[in-house]
Amino acid sequence: MKYKSFFTVLFFFFFLMFSGKTFSQLTNTGAYINVPAGIYLNAQCNILNDNFGINTGIIANDGNIITTGNISNNGNFLSGNLSSVKLEGAIQNLNGLQPYTFNDLIIDGTGNKNLNIGIKVRNNLLFNANKVLINNFNIVLMPLATISNSSYQKYVVTNGNGSLVKKEIALGTDFLFPVGDALNSFKPVILNAGGVLDTFAVRVINGVYPADQTTVQKTYIIKESTPLASTASITLGWNTVDQGTAFQPSQTLMWQKLSSLWTSINTTPAGAYANSPSTDWKYMATGVQFQSLTADSFILKSAAPPVIHGQPQNLIVCEYGSGTFSVSATGLGVLSFQWQINCSGSWANISNGGTSPVYSGANDSILHLSNIPFSQNGCSFRCVVSNIAGATNSNAAVLNVHQAPSAIISGDTTICEGDSTVLTVQTSGNNYLWSTLETTHSITVNPIATQSYSVTVTDVNTCTNSASIVVQVTADFSVSLTSDFAPTNQFLQGQIITITAAPPGYDNYAFFVSGKPVQSSASNLLNISTLMNGDLITVIASVNECTATDSLAVIVKPIANAFTPFDRDNVNDVFAKGVDLVIFNRWGQVLYTGTKGWDGTYNGNQVSYGTYFYIITLNEDKGQPQTLTGVVTVISKNK
Repeated sequence: MKYKSFFTVLFFFFFLMFSGKTFSQLTNTGAYINVPAGIYLNAQCNILNDNFGINTGIIANDGNIITTGNISNNGNFLSGNLSSVKLEGAIQNLNGLQPYTFNDLIIDGTGNKNLNIGIKVRNNLLFNANKVLINNFNIVLMPLATISNSSYQKYVVTNGNGSLVKKEIALGTDFLFPVGDALNSFKPVILNAGGVLDTFAVRVINGVYPADQTTVQKTYIIKESTPLASTASITLGWNTVDQGTAFQPSQTLMWQKLSSLWTSINTTPAGAYANSPSTDWKYMATGVQFQSLTADSFILKSAAPPVIHGQPQNLIVCEYGSGTFSVSATGLGVLSFQWQINCSGSWANISNGGTSPVYSGANDSILHLSNIPFSQNGCSFRCVVSNIAGATNSNAAVLNVHQAPSAIISGDTTICEGDSTVLTVQTSGNNYLWSTLETTHSITVNPIATQSYSVTVTDVNTCTNSASIVVQVTADFSVSLTSDFAPTNQFLQGQIITITAAPPGYDNYAFFVSGKPVQSSASNLLNISTLMNGDLITVIASVNECTATDSLAVIVKPIANAFTPFDRDNVNDVFAKGVDLVIFNRWGQVLYTGTKGWDGTYNGNQVSYGTYFYIITLNEDKGQPQTLTGVVTVISKNK
């Protein structure tokens, strides 16, 4: 049936409400229909507000419209300040070519509601039951509008490109956007903005791009009408079933897409909070700014331990050589590195320093080793990379150490000036390079002064070792012999004589008498009383096994055992002339004392022929007196 006059329509409404009859659709084609304040229009059918020619259908609702069917608006749908529209049927659709503005919109009935056109709510969107699927259209809550009685069972489903929009959110006040991306997926958003009054649009979509199992598998899209005008806190809700396989609620962070890159809003995970019964979990981030001219996307991502992209590789070095292990990793926040070593079945942290090996970079991505000992052959190294979310161990890399070839130089280390020596390297290597640039196993050197020689040995693994030796050169030197009876070197038989080898200070002085060794020591003095006439004194002075020699001939005068003092032939007439002499007879009577020699007289008288005793004292002037005793016989020349 079609109605065109106001009175006919008003009569029909009363008939509709009280007759008990049921119609499939109420159609207004160009009429003005008014539902007065306080009046309830209970239409158990579809409502079509349409146009007829130049006449525009108008429904002016100042009262309360209750319908169980669909509403289609191709004309004007006007809502008074105290009006309401209640959708209390099963599945219901809001259709039409012209948008709706409701004062109060009540969602009720046994089924969900679908938007096929955008709507505005001026006062209150009340959920008594079920959900509103907005498809590609918006629900706009005007500045004074609120949402009441929403829950995880009653909310706005942003199943397309449409958003739940709130104009002029009160500053510093939580506003709940009860949204979800599907009928069984409630994902509420609480927004608390500061700055300026502004409009925000919210929707939730399924999935995260690029795919990431460390996230809640939902993307929350929020648009501020004036980018950067507000700084807000955002609280996002989700359920455990929404979480990726690697998501950890205790490590939750909120991420925002900036310039096509996901960026963490906070650098330290605050962790999620239980939010039952609304959702299993919720998380709040503060200090958020909306920067996009289109819309800002947000996700919930747990801070994952670092991901290692470049693993340390096995290292082959020579003993005492150097090398590096390196690792590359990415992760949230500041990454820390700790290198570890395992030589005996357990891992231990490495510290910088040491002597063999010397470590540096123990807490960096590159570990440097130098002076590596052979004892570390076969040891494993790894790096523990950590961030705020945990730690990741790198693969283990093995250190292979080739033992350095042996290198020992043999040869004389002390030579005399002008001599040469052969230096030979004892080694397991097969290539040699001497400091003289020779490449043979042995070299002959004849330095003119003390000099150091070195050799570098290389083996089949190109490992090297070095050795050095100092060849000390003893400069030419000389020695000379003198005696305390120089220059004649004459003395009495049995008299002590001191032989001096000059200069002093050589390592050793070896004295020989006529080829027979008599003394070898560091002393350059020889005191001797057993020399015979014609003996040859020889000294060999030594310094570092180098020698110098000199010889000295002596004249030894024997002490006569008889003399002929009375024949006056001036031959053997005086006994022991020139020495300190005492003569006494057999009775002990002193017959002579002096140094001029005894002439065989006593008190001017010739003594009798016979045997007499003497005492000769020598070397008193040298501080080492020597006494010689014996007998002398006074004889006649004729005897």
